[in-house]
Formats: sequence, structure tokens, C-alpha cells
Amino acid sequence: MTIIGVFQMKRTSIAAMAILFMFFFAHASGEPSPIKPTSPDVLGLQPPQVIFFPVPSAQESSQALIDVDKQSAYANSKDANGLEFNQMIVPSGVNAPNHLYVSSSPQTMVGCYIYAKLPLWMEIAGPGEVWLYEWYQDGHLETDYVGEANSPGWFKSWFYPNIPGWHTLQFYCNGWSNYVYIYVYSSGNADYWVSPPNQYSPTPLPYEPQLPGNNTAKSQPLAIG
Repeated sequence: MTIIGVFQMKRTSIAAMAILFMFFFAHASGEPSPIKPTSPDVLGLQPPQVIFFPVPSAQESSQALIDVDKQSAYANSKDANGLEFNQMIVPSGVNAPNHLYVSSSPQTMVGCYIYAKLPLWMEIAGPGEVWLYEWYQDGHLETDYVGEANSPGWFKSWFYPNIPGWHTLQFYCNGWSNYVYIYVYSSGNADYWVSPPNQYSPTPLPYEPQLPGNNTAKSQPLAIG
């Protein structure tokens, strides 16, 4: 074999190893690849009214995945009777044994102000690692490892939106969940937008929030931090 041939083989081997390394690195964390959800605009979803949420305790804030019971998940479900709040939208063609709700069960869509703290309720069908997926309005995806579910049952986590616009959430634990849709308002005051501006903030600016019994929402200061 000529020296050129040996050089070409080494170069090919190095390239193959580089590709293998990149593939391993991309999948080393172990999270499954999700199916991109249909956007809220295509689904025809309208930004829902703002819902206010209690601030989590320091103990809950320090836990990524909290073991709870079904009664806790349904404790504040009085606002979850309208069809627009409890549609169960799941990815097509995949196993989706888990359920995800926001605010309270069985709600799957809510509106909130930026920097709110939203409770997420997970009905998990079996034990395993829990991965949470978040799509921004522009389609950008963020993935977070939430924790380990040691048994089937109900679990609670918290979501902290820091970018106005639509957010679509889903989780995986040995199977997919449905999607939930969260519309984050900027409070009607540009002073409370993320500073410096976040690259995933939507354009044009989000809708003004519609508060119950009031056609025009007023700007309200937010406690940040």
C-alpha cells in the first residue's frame, strides 16, 4: 500500500471517529428525541385569561420532582371545566401513557404573567427518568432532566417562564405525555420584559392580558427574584 493510501485510510478513520464521537456526545445525556408539537397558532388557540398562582414554599422550590397524590392535583380544578382548558393533545404514532397538566388537573392550557411560578402535575404510568421539554414560540427547544420517578403515580414540579409568548411543554418517562400550552404575558409593561432582551422573545409583542371581568388589563408591577 502506498503512503498516500495509508494517509487516506487514517484520514477516513479520524473522520469516522469524529462522527461517532459527535453522535455519542449528542445522545450521552440519554434524553429521547421528541416530536415537534403543532404550534398553538395552527391549532387556533387564543391566549387564555391570566391565572394567579400561589408562591411555592422554600422546600418545594428546592425539589425538582415532588411525590404527591391525585387529590392534590385536583384540589383547585374549579376553573378546568371548559373544553378549551382540558383538550388532551398527544403526539401521533407514539406511546403516550403519561399525562401532564398545568395549574390544576385536568387543565392543559393557562395564561400567566412573566416570572410567575406555575405548578405542573404529572401522572406517570411507570418508573423511570423524567425529562421535560419546552418549545418557545419560535420553535426553539429546551430540554431538562427533572428527576427519577421510582414508581407510578402523581408528581409535581414547577415551571418558571421568563420569556413572553407561547410555551409548549411535554415530558417523557418511559413514554410520552400530552402537550400543555402556556401563554406568558409581559404584564402590559415593557419594563418587565426580560432584560437584556432574550433572543427567543416573540415578535410582535404578546397580546395584552384579559383579566376576568375586565376588558382592558392594567399594567401591574412584578416581584422579580
